[in-house]
Amino acid sequence: MMIRFIAAGAVICVAVAAVAVVLSGGDSAAVCPSDVVIHDQWANHRVTRLTEDYQPTRRQELAPDLVKCRRLEGVSKREAIELLGRPNEDDGDWLYWDLGPDNNLPLNRESLRLSLGDDRHVSEVEIRSGG
Repeated sequence: MMIRFIAAGAVICVAVAAVAVVLSGGDSAAVCPSDVVIHDQWANHRVTRLTEDYQPTRRQELAPDLVKCRRLEGVSKREAIELLGRPNEDDGDWLYWDLGPDNNLPLNRESLRLSLGDDRHVSEVEIRSGG
């Protein structure tokens, strides 16, 4: 019962976000997803392989809004992991989450990269592409 309620809440949040884009004229205004949407649609979505039709993954759709909204800047490493799930890579100063194949260069992968400051809080968020 609780799972259905959370899922319904995520659908409502996505619908509200879509209305916000339409009302804003659909330009480059960021849609700031709620924490429920982020957790349900990011942390629970594992990128496994390139889709046959080269469609962006759900993470690739959410990542630009996370960067534009600055939702992750200033949060602790622990809080970022609670929200996004375990990173694909953690080298101490940077956390990486796989987004999926780069749509321009399918052999490359895109990732969301969070830089951690000396206080172990997120100081920078960016989308990276590389081999």
